[in-house]
Amino acid sequence: FSIPRIKRVAEAFAKSLGRTILKDNDQMLFAAKYLWYADMVAKKELGRSMTGATYANLTYGPQLNNYRELLENIKAADIAEAAPLTDSEISIINRISSTFPDDRMVYDAAYKEPAWLNTSTGQLILYSWAGQLLANI
Repeated sequence: FSIPRIKRVAEAFAKSLGRTILKDNDQMLFAAKYLWYADMVAKKELGRSMTGATYANLTYGPQLNNYRELLENIKAADIAEAAPLTDSEISIINRISSTFPDDRMVYDAAYKEPAWLNTSTGQLILYSWAGQLLANI
């Protein structure tokens, strides 16, 4: 688990999407969905997540576990402390950005995923769900 790595992945999404996803006064409602897909697709394709983060089933979809405690640390993190993204990771981020160019699209898609639908509210969403993603990424 690496907070600087979370920020590095979020900034890669911002570059790929052409807009900021870590916003002031934001609870990562949309950013968390992009991060969740990145980690799940990486687990499926690369055998490991990009950030090492854990995710929970919350009312508004998959969210970084304990995001309230992490939010300010993520925003203040120095990405120089994180390993650079590999070409494979950048490819995954770009594919997710192409699949979900709009925040609402990634939000809506996450609500349809078996990993969210079949995990109880408040429980961790296990990486073992990575192979069952419905989104065509």
